[in-house]
Amino acid sequence: MEISDNDATVEPTNRLIEDFEPSGMPPLAPDGGPILEPAPVYLPVIVESLCDRGPCRHRHVLGTAMEAAEPMDGSALERPKRDANGELVIKLVEPDVTNWKGETVPGRTIYETEPHVPKVVSRICYPSPGVRIELGEDEPVLECSRWDPEDPADPEVVAREARRAAFLAREAATTADVEDLNREDDADSLTTPGVKRKK
Repeated sequence: MEISDNDATVEPTNRLIEDFEPSGMPPLAPDGGPILEPAPVYLPVIVESLCDRGPCRHRHVLGTAMEAAEPMDGSALERPKRDANGELVIKLVEPDVTNWKGETVPGRTIYETEPHVPKVVSRICYPSPGVRIELGEDEPVLECSRWDPEDPADPEVVAREARRAAFLAREAATTADVEDLNREDDADSLTTPGVKRKK
């Protein structure tokens, strides 16, 4: 097919490439391959939600247990336990042993575990009684006419944090006592198989 342009006959393909110029070839490496510039790295821009600054007293964060299937072996959902420094807590270190062939079998390290329940976090805003706004994780709030940041010195906030700290301290002490008893039982069962220390 041909078209008329300024009384001249021009092929459609020629019209498309009329102002086209190929770019130059990149320099070649000694092995004959092209030397290409590394692609630019664009770091994601992390914007803090206005709700988390303070935080706002209208913000409500709720973590609920996720509906997840338990392991097929019937064991509870667990994860390795870490201390305050983020290090794995060692439960028992088994020494190297020599098998009947005279070969040395390296021991293994057994780490403490703790129950772990996968959770779903919901972020909700209650700007006024009867009004509820779902806050998405990927959609940070930039402006809000009801933003009311909490004051850490507010007596209500101080009392709430004190109650939480006291409860967690009591819970940690109880858990430590139970773990000590379990550790003693494990040690007894390793030294004398099938026999545990009487309480």
